[in-house]
Amino acid sequence: MDAECMTILGDSITYRRASGPTLSLKAYVNFEEVARSIDIGQAIEQAMLVEVQISDLPQRPVPTDRITLAKVAGRTFQPINVGRDRSGTHWVFELKRV
Repeated sequence: MDAECMTILGDSITYRRASGPTLSLKAYVNFEEVARSIDIGQAIEQAMLVEVQISDLPQRPVPTDRITLAKVAGRTFQPINVGRDRSGTHWVFELKRV
């Protein structure tokens, strides 16, 4: 998503660096549910994938950063498995609950 689309269609997130200001950003958040096999059957878990424009978040996300999502009240997450999208304009990462 480009900046204009992200402003209109993006999900609201709060991004807090370990040292630095707290940022209110728009991001694309995929709230996909996936089935995971366990010994006694299957469990459904949420595999959230986030895309944030690098222009909004110039420094690479690190696991000590904290993220809250407007759609998931009362939970805090950390970014993991950070990379860039194909175009190189967005950080793409998964969220892990902390």
